[in-house]
Amino acid sequence: MSDQFRVALVVLACSLLGSLSACTGSSGSGSADRASATTSTTLKLRPATADLQFRPVLRLSAAVEGRCRPPDPSLATDLVAIPSADRSFCYVLGPSAGNAADIAAAHVEQSASDWSVVVKAVPGASTRRLNAFLNACYRGTASCPGVTAGDGGHGAAAVMLDGGVITSPSVNGRDLASESFTIAGSFTEAQATKLAHALNRVGG
Repeated sequence: MSDQFRVALVVLACSLLGSLSACTGSSGSGSADRASATTSTTLKLRPATADLQFRPVLRLSAAVEGRCRPPDPSLATDLVAIPSADRSFCYVLGPSAGNAADIAAAHVEQSASDWSVVVKAVPGASTRRLNAFLNACYRGTASCPGVTAGDGGHGAAAVMLDGGVITSPSVNGRDLASESFTIAGSFTEAQATKLAHALNRVGG
């Protein structure tokens, strides 16, 4: 999987005072301080009208002339195969595990070295549903297995919007949805803003 898609999903316990000021991140291997944000733009999500879904990445397969073969329907229901942005490979994704209705808010954050998107789940049933999904990916279970040599056995959570995969970060912590969590990696400002606006665009 290319670096564009191998970004780490890490939990952030945040103090929100109008904007995100400083967070402490934790992963399955321990905790590390994260630099204070120098830029934080909050994007409130409105009721969903577009199709945003969170799905587990079951495997990667080669694209044939930029196209994906449909998954075998005998294996499970609600499987989809989605081409990567450059159509060089395909994501084979499991059943939907959540959607935009499970997300309360998102914002773009700049740290000392990169840009990321911080997300907050809706409390209650949505948080429990997303935690069940993300914890399965963290453990690398059959429903969300590790698919690359560098993922440490953790599964990946694909973010789909209008039939395409925006990103598919590996899940590196437990109970991420219980607090604000970040999709972080080597994002440029434009890439992070595009992802945040894609989440915001769900509101129409």
